[in-house]
Amino acid sequence: MFVFPKRNPMKFIVASDIHGRIELAADLMQAARENNVEHVFLLGDYSHGFQDPVQNKKDVEKLMDLLGRLDYHMILGNCDNQETAQTLGTHNLHKKTINRSGISFTGFGASNPTPFHTAWELSEQEIRRQLRNLPPTSTQSEVFLTHAPAYGTKCDLTSGGVHAGSRSLREYVLNRKPTVMFSGHIHEAAGCEDLLGGTKVYAAGRLDAGYLLVDFKDSFNVEYERL
Repeated sequence: MFVFPKRNPMKFIVASDIHGRIELAADLMQAARENNVEHVFLLGDYSHGFQDPVQNKKDVEKLMDLLGRLDYHMILGNCDNQETAQTLGTHNLHKKTINRSGISFTGFGASNPTPFHTAWELSEQEIRRQLRNLPPTSTQSEVFLTHAPAYGTKCDLTSGGVHAGSRSLREYVLNRKPTVMFSGHIHEAAGCEDLLGGTKVYAAGRLDAGYLLVDFKDSFNVEYERL
């Protein structure tokens, strides 16, 4: 349990890896209403497959229509086309920081290289270079939202026992020390949590399995919920 300075209470949802199941967003919005959630953060991989940029754009547009007027922000995953970022507009959190209720939220999309040669993969060297240019935070507490997890925790462990996360993200977390990190990408890690240095890390996994419900008051609580 982490104790924070006094601030306005807030709730938010973190979800990832929709993979074409856009209809699940309606269920997610219902969960948001039932839990009085104010903000939703989506961590990428919105389409089934990764070879059709036109479909990727359509899926994201449908998803944004379902999200409506809710305060939401998104990053793209390795299965999303980079051109889809234009569709996100001001909702795109990639390499940006926003302030909500006295907490900084910083986003970083894409992934480190995979065996599948998907749409948006970056070398570890390029990830490291781009992370150096992330904006500074203006608050005491920072939430770091990424598609790929940091290397070497329960949140990047595949069913085959391989750690598939990014070493550059790991290095960044250990140096910058965000309060908490949320990631997607590794479906089978859904609901896992671990500690990396002083940062608590959580895996959202795939939306058809569930999502993370986060409650900030005087203390910090994360629950994995199934749709």
